[in-house]
Amino acid sequence: MFIQSVDERNAVNIVLYRGGWVDLDGLVNDVILAECPKIASAKEFGVVLDAVIARLLDSGRPSAN
Repeated sequence: MFIQSVDERNAVNIVLYRGGWVDLDGLVNDVILAECPKIASAKEFGVVLDAVIARLLDSGRPSAN
């Protein structure tokens, strides 16, 4: 699954493997993501997906500094 921010500056590619892991590759705030969390259930995949989406959405917000 490929998800891109509206401004097209941030994106993530997510691949769920039947063997129990997820490949996450992307670019968020000019930082390269390359993660491979292990999962044991669809619920855990949902948690990983929610976290990735939250990171992607937060990347477009101005900092509080």
